[in-house]
Amino acid sequence: MTDRLLTAGEAADLLAMKVSWVREATREGRLPHVKLGRYRRYIRADLLAYVEEQKAGGGNGAGQRSR
Repeated sequence: MTDRLLTAGEAADLLAMKVSWVREATREGRLPHVKLGRYRRYIRADLLAYVEEQKAGGGNGAGQRSR
């Protein structure tokens, strides 16, 4: 791994979401993260893969509206 780990704020910027959403999705296990003691950090490539999975209609329904 050559990229540095991202904070919740940086992950939120990358995903164009609020920090509160990133933290909630992390707690619920929907967003890929690394646990370092009491801290959670994010790998850019993992977040981008998460976005691609959501775009392809995969994943667990996070961010999808119910009708």
